[in-house]
Amino acid sequence: MFLNQFKNEELKTLGFTAVFKRETLGRALKAMRLTEDFNYEKRDSVICILK
Repeated sequence: MFLNQFKNEELKTLGFTAVFKRETLGRALKAMRLTEDFNYEKRDSVICILK
C-alpha cells in the first residue's frame, strides 16, 4: 500500500481513470505523466506528487 502526498495543491484537482494490469507503479506513473505535467518521488511506501 502506498501513501500519496501532494506538494502542490493544484495537483489534487487532477483526475485520472485507467486500468493497469501488469505494469509496475513506476511504469503506471510514467504513463500518466504523458497526459499531465507532473513529477513524482518515491520514498519507501510514500509517493510524492510534484509540479
